[in-house]
Amino acid sequence: MGSEIITVDRDDIKKLMQDVALIKDILLSGKISDDEGELSDWAVKELREARKRPDSKMLSAEEVKQMILAK
Repeated sequence: MGSEIITVDRDDIKKLMQDVALIKDILLSGKISDDEGELSDWAVKELREARKRPDSKMLSAEEVKQMILAK
């Protein structure tokens, strides 16, 4: 695979960093919420199913990257 040059706007990177910081704060505080401090029933179900999935069925970051770039 060759090299690629990607242009990224500084404001987009700043917004992404703010979003990641917010997610980190929420996760570290133990409050994963929909403004009420609780996961929706759908999210609880999805989380339970994801935790049951063996690591061997997970995709690596590199596999996801390849899937995205293939489109």
